[in-house]
Amino acid sequence: MYSPDLKQTQLPRKTLFTRFLDTVEWLGNLLPHPITLFALFCVAILISSGIAGYFGVSVIDPRPEGAAIAQLMVLFMSSVYSMPKVYS
Repeated sequence: MYSPDLKQTQLPRKTLFTRFLDTVEWLGNLLPHPITLFALFCVAILISSGIAGYFGVSVIDPRPEGAAIAQLMVLFMSSVYSMPKVYS
């Protein structure tokens, strides 16, 4: 059965803040699972480390009279084993 009262009832208009929160929730639902994000960020760090190490990226350390700080390629285990010598 059709009721004319249902057609005339209107939902209250959403406030600007509620629409903003709905948009944030919608965008958040588009993101992949947190474990997937973590894995993607780990891969991105490995790739960017490899690229920076390949091109020999370094910076000047202002503390001990301009000694250079070289970038380590964390993709290779030999770099991981040499970290305690470099950073101590």
